[in-house]
Amino acid sequence: MAFTEKLPEWQAEGIEPPDSKKQAGWEVEDKPPAGWWNWILNRTFKSLEELRSKAVEKQYVDDAVNGLKVPDASLVPFGGLTTNSGNDYSIAAPKIQALTKGMAVSVQINIDSTGDASLNWDGKGAKPIKKANGSNVTNLKANGIYTFRYDGSSFILQGEGGDYGTVTAADVRSTKTFGTDDGPKPGTLVTQATQAQTITPGVSNIVKPAGIYDGAITILGDVDLVASNFPKDVNIFGIQGILERLTTADRDAIIAAIVSKGVAASASDSNAALAMKIQQINQGSRYDFSIDRNVPGSSTDIIDNNFTIATIPYGKSMIVVPTVSNGFRARGNFTTYNSGTVSRMALRDSSDPTHYDLLSGFNSSTNGGVTTTDQSITFLEVDCLNRRYRMGTSSGGGTVGGYVNFPSTWAAQSDIILEHRVRLVGKNTSEYGTLILTGIGMVV
Repeated sequence: MAFTEKLPEWQAEGIEPPDSKKQAGWEVEDKPPAGWWNWILNRTFKSLEELRSKAVEKQYVDDAVNGLKVPDASLVPFGGLTTNSGNDYSIAAPKIQALTKGMAVSVQINIDSTGDASLNWDGKGAKPIKKANGSNVTNLKANGIYTFRYDGSSFILQGEGGDYGTVTAADVRSTKTFGTDDGPKPGTLVTQATQAQTITPGVSNIVKPAGIYDGAITILGDVDLVASNFPKDVNIFGIQGILERLTTADRDAIIAAIVSKGVAASASDSNAALAMKIQQINQGSRYDFSIDRNVPGSSTDIIDNNFTIATIPYGKSMIVVPTVSNGFRARGNFTTYNSGTVSRMALRDSSDPTHYDLLSGFNSSTNGGVTTTDQSITFLEVDCLNRRYRMGTSSGGGTVGGYVNFPSTWAAQSDIILEHRVRLVGKNTSEYGTLILTGIGMVV
């Protein structure tokens, strides 16, 4: 509808009143100048004229709104019934120029899927159908209507309820159901008991069938079920007895074994006495040595190229005797006097590799250039219980010297290692350190 009222036209622009007058307004007996009145009337006319020129008529708005057509509420086109080749489904409509991210379509599936499904919309190529979590859709159902939205590489199934996890019927009570892609399914897990139970062990196995037990199950124990309460040849619930059950035949065999080791024993001895006699049996170990070791020099320094000859346990003693002339010796070919160059036998504290005591052998400070003279050990005793050793050497005429205590810095109860220590400092390939040991060792 058009405007009908005539505008109060007033073209005289007049003079704008000062700000002070605009603030104070008209007062009694004021006689405003004509220019002020002309300004007010002109501004009123111009403002109304602008409003009319820019206003939208109600009829125009009504006509525009009445002309709008709202599409289907779903706003997603329906592609109709699919065709398929195996699990690859196709629709020919609606026609599209290209697949773009965010496009959606709903379809009616013509046949159940049996594996990973795909959709080809208007010949734009088969795209995989996936769930929101990225897994493939494999269970489309015939005549089911599904909505898919394209994410740029795959069609994402809309309204999908999520994964059901790995639960199976055997995980759920038989009186309950669980969700699957094919709808709710009943559980198969049987409820075997709804109240607490107490089980008393006996001579036969007690088998509780698989299922759900709502109450607590108590398996009785007994404070007397300890190893010291039954014989050593009996095992009850994994506990091996420790009580000795010695027959006469067993005892006679023990006595015979003690006597065969050179210790007198008889049937009149008590078990405690027999135990003491067993401790008197010599438990020595024998070593038959046949060692020929050579460590050649190198273009680089050789540091601590050590070789373990034997380990003497704490509390034991070891005696080493060569069985041939010069059968226990260390040699060296040291052409230069380099500090630290050595080829010697040594005793070492097993608890600390830095604790060692050099025995017979060669070092560059006293034997440089020696290649033929042997310095042999003729006898060696290492007493690990009393922490000392003694030996005889060829340079001493074979006489066994007095005991030498282990250094005080060594551990009080460690094993002792007899070793050949070689260090070749000077990068000379013509130098070498050797060990020859042909003899017998006894640990007692």
